[in-house]
Amino acid sequence: MQTISEFMAADHSRCDQLYADGESALLAEKFEVG
Repeated sequence: MQTISEFMAADHSRCDQLYADGESALLAEKFEVG
């Protein structure tokens, strides 16, 4: 069983990764559209 803080830290890094992926996709889209 993970502690609450370990679980939250893992969840936070997963959210950061999703956010970074979404942001680079948006930037790529803007760049392609010009």
